[in-house]
Amino acid sequence: MKKPNADKIPGLVLIVGAGPGGLTLAIECCRHGVPVRIVDHSPSHSTQSKALAIWSGTLECFAAMGVAEEFLKVALPIRHFVFADHGKVLNDIPSNRGVDSAYPLPVILPQSHTEEILERRLEALGVTVERGVELTSFSQDEQKVTAVLLKTDGSREQLEVAYLAGCDGARSVVRHGLGLSFEGETEALGFVLIDAKVEGPLREDAMFVSWGNDYTTIFFPVKKGVFRMFTQRKDRSDHSTPTLEEMQGYLKETGLGHLRFYDPEWLSYFGVNERIAGQNYVDRIFLLGDACHIHSPAGGQGMNTGIQDAFNLGWKLRLITQGIGDAKMIAESYSEERYPIAKALVEETTKLLHAGIANNSMARIGKDILVGVLLHAPVLQEMLAEKFSEMSIHYPSSYLIEHDLLSVDKRKYQAGWRAYNSPVINEATGEEVSLWKEFLKTDHTLLVFSGEHLSDERRSLMEELLVNEEILKLAPQPLAVWHGLIPVGSSEATHFLDPEGKAHQHFGITSATWLLIRPDLYVAARGFIDEQDRLLDYVEKLKKI
Repeated sequence: MKKPNADKIPGLVLIVGAGPGGLTLAIECCRHGVPVRIVDHSPSHSTQSKALAIWSGTLECFAAMGVAEEFLKVALPIRHFVFADHGKVLNDIPSNRGVDSAYPLPVILPQSHTEEILERRLEALGVTVERGVELTSFSQDEQKVTAVLLKTDGSREQLEVAYLAGCDGARSVVRHGLGLSFEGETEALGFVLIDAKVEGPLREDAMFVSWGNDYTTIFFPVKKGVFRMFTQRKDRSDHSTPTLEEMQGYLKETGLGHLRFYDPEWLSYFGVNERIAGQNYVDRIFLLGDACHIHSPAGGQGMNTGIQDAFNLGWKLRLITQGIGDAKMIAESYSEERYPIAKALVEETTKLLHAGIANNSMARIGKDILVGVLLHAPVLQEMLAEKFSEMSIHYPSSYLIEHDLLSVDKRKYQAGWRAYNSPVINEATGEEVSLWKEFLKTDHTLLVFSGEHLSDERRSLMEELLVNEEILKLAPQPLAVWHGLIPVGSSEATHFLDPEGKAHQHFGITSATWLLIRPDLYVAARGFIDEQDRLLDYVEKLKKI
């Protein structure tokens, strides 16, 4: 065993687990200048399709990480949610209806390919996953975490790190080592799935759900020509791998007997646990993804939530490890923001699963009315699409959100919600560009709108704000959006024109307004141009200690 201080690096973060969440956190640490090691007990990344859906909220994270376009090149877009009773279509809902995102369409990609892309990106940033390495024990004190790693050759390494992140799945060694509870339940019913080719009419751009008298089948495309279907198995004592014939029988039960599976790539039985750890953060140790929360596959939200856990934490680790702001409060903001999301997700997917597999006569009537009648209303379709997209996730309470009382029509315009995308014209080049893409950097972004009518007094305040030295330390590349063709000032900001006021309208701007956008693309604070106290309060929190 090496001596305790042999591998001590100031600010080093050890990530245990190289699934999508762990890889995302490692990439974010690299992007934010945080030294990192990432270990995984498996000799290679996943070779199974596992999680498939990638929603808008996650694609926006991937854009900041520099990999969104690579995903879009190989993933299958999902354009529709189709619901049927005994194969008879009740509703066909556009998957992007009302989704306000730079990436409104969800996509499908096997988890094995997702991990390939993320691991390749991490290697390009100079970090390699240390495979065949297992965390055997750890302890922490006020200054450090001491971890012991077991390697494939049987040797052990002891190292000291500043922080430890458990991204090591449902059987998390990190969670167990912390002695945290993992409360919840195991579903009584078991489930079976198949990845196979399908003979017959089945759309490759849709999630398809069909229910019958006893079963509900749910289809996703996996890749070109291959589909996944899963359903419940009524025999609770049978945990065997399903046969092709068994899976074909479920199609007949749900009115899809005209389809035929062939050339199966994967047949599996799985149980469903719905559990959440007692905490997702203890002093210098964090839990992310399945290590903290597991739930049913209904809605395809699990992998996405773990990735967004990591995206939320990565930029905060930069602040913490570099002594910027109050380390304890910043660390606690991870729990304040992500733990309620995890808890709500476990509860919501449980309800969604139970509703989906309920097949008694009253349940079927209820589902037929909900899907076949009520969900024809555009407003309800928008609510459904936005819920799946994960664009409605927001943080109502957090140390790193300065909430406001702005009088606007939509709560989504408030601080704590995602920043929006809108086209604007770059004043220097005259080209139309995406304003949202200007937020994809590792610093905060100060965004100032002129409003439609700008008095001399407010113009002066606006220009003073754009050159404020304390703010520029936090947000060194400010942006200014001018309604109409108002001449711009002489500040060092990047200036954009909004001649028709579309960007102003999209952000809910009525008069000169500032927004501070965090590196994870959430609005940290917002106010009118003469209301700068919240902005200065936030900046004060993130001064170097």
